[in-house]
Amino acid sequence: MDADCVEVVEIEKNFSSLTAKHDIPRGTFLGDFWGKVRSEVAKHTLQIGINKHIDCLGKTKYTNHSCSPNAHFVYSQYQGSKGLNLQEDEELSWHLVASRDIKKGEAITFDYTLTEYSTAEAFDCLCKSQNCLGRVQGFKFLPAEEKKKRMDRASPFVIELFEKENR
Repeated sequence: MDADCVEVVEIEKNFSSLTAKHDIPRGTFLGDFWGKVRSEVAKHTLQIGINKHIDCLGKTKYTNHSCSPNAHFVYSQYQGSKGLNLQEDEELSWHLVASRDIKKGEAITFDYTLTEYSTAEAFDCLCKSQNCLGRVQGFKFLPAEEKKKRMDRASPFVIELFEKENR
């Protein structure tokens, strides 16, 4: 489900962003990341396990990355989760919520390292925040100190993959 407080704005050719239609208070529901589980990664997929990704539908797939995001996921409310046992074509939904007050016209962002253990394509971050990582490759590639800082906000699947790899 998409919230009425956000809209997709084309920033430049082939690049769109989920943006606030008006001022949005902290804690406001911004939309669901939902879709069918797929084995292949694509531009608008979210990692939910080893070779498992949500093929995102709806406006929220245009939410971009920031190292100082204004939104986060509420994982405890997603439906149908079976951890790494989700099968292809099953559906999953995570709720995106404003982490702080968001101004009209501001891009909605979340930290991709919290949902991607290893990105399909690493990229240079352009957020220019004080704590910018510079390069985004996924949770797996963060320095130990950054992993520690982010662990309580990481998706259940990122935590599960991290723990599995570090046994």
